[in-house]
Amino acid sequence: GSGRLPLSNRQTRFALGAGYRLESVSDFGVLEVPLPPERVDALLREVEASPVAEPYRIHTWSGPAPEDRLDELAALHSRMGADSFLGPAVAAEPEPWDAERVRRTEQLRAEAGNLSLVAVAEHEPTGRLVGMTEIVLAGEEPPIGMQDETVVLREHRRRWLATRLKLANLQQLEQLAPSVRTVYSWSHSGDDRMSRVNARLGFRVAGRSGVWAREFPSA
Repeated sequence: GSGRLPLSNRQTRFALGAGYRLESVSDFGVLEVPLPPERVDALLREVEASPVAEPYRIHTWSGPAPEDRLDELAALHSRMGADSFLGPAVAAEPEPWDAERVRRTEQLRAEAGNLSLVAVAEHEPTGRLVGMTEIVLAGEEPPIGMQDETVVLREHRRRWLATRLKLANLQQLEQLAPSVRTVYSWSHSGDDRMSRVNARLGFRVAGRSGVWAREFPSA
C-alpha cells in the first residue's frame, strides 16, 4: 500500500491476516494555537531568506469566495487528486469541479453551521491562483479548527508556498476565531514534503489511521 504502519501493531496484523490490503495511511496532527510570536517571526525570516524564482501574493478570506476566483478555485480542486502525494493506483479518480460546485460546497457548509477560512497563492506574473489551503470551523466560538484541503500545483512547488499559505490562514484564524485553541490536520504519512511543512508550523503527530480494502466474491 501507500504510507507506513508498524507491523507490530495488532490492528495491522489483524487486517493482514484477514486478507485486507493497505490502501493509504494518514497522520493525525495536532497544533496548539495561536502560534507563539517567535515561531511566526522565525518562519517569516526563513520565507524571506528562501530563493523564490517568481513573485507570489497570498490572499485570505472567510466564507464565500470572490466571484472572480470561482473558476480558478474549481481548477485547483480538480488538480487535488492528480497533484496529491498518492500514486495513480491508490488515489481516487479526480472528480470534475466547476464554479457551481464550489458555490454548492460553500452553501452546504453554511447550512451545516460551518465557516471556511481560505488562503490562496496568486502567481503575480499571470494573475492565476496556484495554491490554496482551508480551515473549517463548526458552530459559534468553536475551540477546534479542522485543517481541510491544501494543494500547490506541482509546477509551483519548492517555493515555500504551502508554508506561506498555512501560516497566513493560521494568522487569519487568530484574528477571526480567537476561541480556537487547537487545529487538527490529516496528511498522508508518506508525504515528507507536507510533513515538513506541518512540523515547521508546530504540528505534532498524535496518531495514524489506515484505509484497508478487501475484495469479496459476489453472491
